[in-house]
Amino acid sequence: KKSLVAVSVIVVLGAAWTGASWYTGKLIEQHMGEVVDNANGQLKAYLPKAGVKLSYENYQRGLFSSKVRYVLRSDGTDTSENAALKTGEEVAFLETIDHGPFPFAQLKKFNLLPSMASVHTELENTPAVKGLFEVTKGKSLFTADSRISYNGDTASAIDIIPLEYQKDKSSLKFSGATLNADVSSDLKNLALDANSDNITVSSPNAFGQTEQITFQGFNLKGNSDESKFGVKLGDQTMTLKQFKLAIDGKDAVTLDGFNLVSKFGEQGSSNIGGQIDYTMDALKVQGNDFGAGKLTLKIDNVDGKALKDFSDSYNRQTMALLQQGENLDPEVYEQQTTEMLQKNLPLLLKGNPSLSIAPLSWKNGKGESTFTLDLALTDPSQAGSP
Repeated sequence: KKSLVAVSVIVVLGAAWTGASWYTGKLIEQHMGEVVDNANGQLKAYLPKAGVKLSYENYQRGLFSSKVRYVLRSDGTDTSENAALKTGEEVAFLETIDHGPFPFAQLKKFNLLPSMASVHTELENTPAVKGLFEVTKGKSLFTADSRISYNGDTASAIDIIPLEYQKDKSSLKFSGATLNADVSSDLKNLALDANSDNITVSSPNAFGQTEQITFQGFNLKGNSDESKFGVKLGDQTMTLKQFKLAIDGKDAVTLDGFNLVSKFGEQGSSNIGGQIDYTMDALKVQGNDFGAGKLTLKIDNVDGKALKDFSDSYNRQTMALLQQGENLDPEVYEQQTTEMLQKNLPLLLKGNPSLSIAPLSWKNGKGESTFTLDLALTDPSQAGSP
C-alpha cells in the first residue's frame, strides 16, 4: 500500500507539473506581442534615429519548452547608406524557453526555486552579421541565460566569448567577459556585475607608429533603485587593475589601480545627496613615476523634484536635437547643447545645494599637493539681490 501511495503521489505531481508547464507556455505565447511592443517603445524613446524595429516569428510551443526567433529589421525611416540596417537585412536572436514551474535549465543547475521560465538566447548567423561570425569562427558572440520569476523579475547571466582578430596591421585580443544582471519587472530596480580580464587593441597611428592599448582586470558592480522623485539612485563601484599605452613596443603611459566608488541616496523628505571617490595607485609616463592621486567629491541638498525636472527637460531637448541627425552642423549642435544646459541648470539650484572637494590630492616621491573646496549655491529666486 505504501508503494502504491508513493507511485500515486509521483503520478499526480508529474501530471500537475506537466499541466503547469503547458499552461505557462501558453501564457508566455499570449504575452509575446506585449513584450515586443514594449521593446519597440523603448527603441523609439531612447534610439529614435536607429531606424529599426523588433518582431518575433516561428514561435513553436512545446509541452516543456518553446522556441522563438526575435528579429531586428529596418523600419523604413532611414534609407541612407549609413542606415543601421538596410532593407532586407536582419539581426536575429534565437531563444529556447524552458517552461516553469521547474524549468529544466534551472534544474540542471540545481536551482529548485519555482520560476515562470528559463530562457537561453544566442545570436543567429545572418548576412547582416556575417563579418562578426567570421571573427568568432562561427560561434555566437554571446550567450544569455535568464531566469524569469512569476512576478516578472529577471536574472540574467551573459557570457561574451574570447576573441582574437587581425586585419592588416590592426589586431584585437579579448579574453571574454561575464555580465550578471537582475532587473525588476517594472524596470525600477537593477543590479549589475560585469567582469573582463583583458582586452588589447593594436593599430597604426597617424604617424605610422604602432599603438597598443591594454585594459586589464576590469570590474563594474552596482545597484540602482528608483527613488520617490523618479530618478535612479544607488551604489556603483568600478575597478581597473591596469591601463597601458605602448608605442612601437615601448610603454608610454601606465595607469595602475584605478578605482571609483559612488554612493547616492535620498536625504530627508525632499533632497538627494551622495559621494564619489576616485583613487589611482600609480601613474607612469615613459617609465617615470608620476605618483598617485585621489579625489573625494560630495554633493548635498540637491532637490529631488528639481533634479527630475532638469533630467526630463534636458533629455527631451537633447533627443529633439538628435532627431535632426546629420542635418545639423556640429558647431550649431554644440552651441545649442550648451544653451540648453545653461537654461536648465538653474533648476538644480532649487534646494540650495552644496558641493565639496575634500580633498583632491596628488602625491609622489617629491611630496604631496592637495586642493579643497566648499561651495554653497543658492536658488536665484530666493536671492535678495542679483
